[in-house]
Amino acid sequence: MSYMQIFPDVILTETELKVIQTNLGDPAVRKYFHKMAYDTAKFVVTASPQSGETSEEFLRKRERAQGRLEVLETLLHESFIPSSTNGA
Repeated sequence: MSYMQIFPDVILTETELKVIQTNLGDPAVRKYFHKMAYDTAKFVVTASPQSGETSEEFLRKRERAQGRLEVLETLLHESFIPSSTNGA
């Protein structure tokens, strides 16, 4: 199954875009994303395998954390907040 099947294209209405702009631009939401990014980055930088955890399990957990951090960085980037038209 491809990503295009899992995540089909959707069209956002102007109202939906305004809701997204309002919520992603809200200082409390941005602060929350920042806190999540800090905690995730701290894990990526300082974590080590737990007792009984294999290297493979630890590396998989760290890779997921790095992916989470990339998503949070995207959400925190000002240009990510959509403009009032689709595809912008």
